[in-house]
Amino acid sequence: MTDNERNLIRKLIKGSISDDLFIRKISARYSCADEFLEEQLKEASSAHNASDINLLVYVCSKYRLYSEECAAQLCQIMKQKWHRKHSDILHILGTCRYSMSIDCIYETALSSFSYMDYAQSHSIAVECVMILGSMACDKSLEKLKMLSVCSDPLIRYHALKQLSDQK
Repeated sequence: MTDNERNLIRKLIKGSISDDLFIRKISARYSCADEFLEEQLKEASSAHNASDINLLVYVCSKYRLYSEECAAQLCQIMKQKWHRKHSDILHILGTCRYSMSIDCIYETALSSFSYMDYAQSHSIAVECVMILGSMACDKSLEKLKMLSVCSDPLIRYHALKQLSDQK
């Protein structure tokens, strides 16, 4: 991402530029905002640039830009431990509900992140279980069944609850 693009997003966060101006400036270089995000998420992920990930996740959330390609990039980033946006990325994946993200959400439920305390880690795990339950497709229900025999009692409890709510 260029310094100009970073500064543009920072101005957007601060409210010193309008949404329209932001979109116009991004559209001057890219055919659409999704294209910008897809390209920049790949670049930031390859470079392990947590600062750029922070900015890009903000843009994804603000404009609800959830193309399947962006979701695929976010799934790849979710597996990485070098950033601190796991919760925000999970929220985006839960909102867009692409079936291709089910494995990522399942794996996240079983993950731990060194920068999170016990309560935060479990909060993310429970959110993963809730998202899988709300997706209510064969694949997400299969993952819930796997989580229902998890050694972690909190994850197991919520997975069983989600499965019983499906009936």
